[in-house]
Amino acid sequence: MPQREAVVRQLVHQWLDRAAEDLGVAEFLVDGEAGFPGPVLFHAQQAAEKYLKALLVSFQVEFRKTHDIVQLLELVEAVDAQLAESLSEAAF
Repeated sequence: MPQREAVVRQLVHQWLDRAAEDLGVAEFLVDGEAGFPGPVLFHAQQAAEKYLKALLVSFQVEFRKTHDIVQLLELVEAVDAQLAESLSEAAF
């Protein structure tokens, strides 16, 4: 495997691992019925953001530091419009 592909693969896995952690925290908070919707929504948003960043890295699309899911979806749309459309509900 060429070095660039290995680096891309490693970065994708790092983003996926971080996203899985945020999703796990959100699920833990929901399952615990603690009544903390703010932190649940925060971690769910963070997970969605990081999954989108993993996708962009896999496409080798550069993105600036942002937490804006709409902006990330626009970048996905530039490389795969159908995929971006299927993910569009993440913006809500």
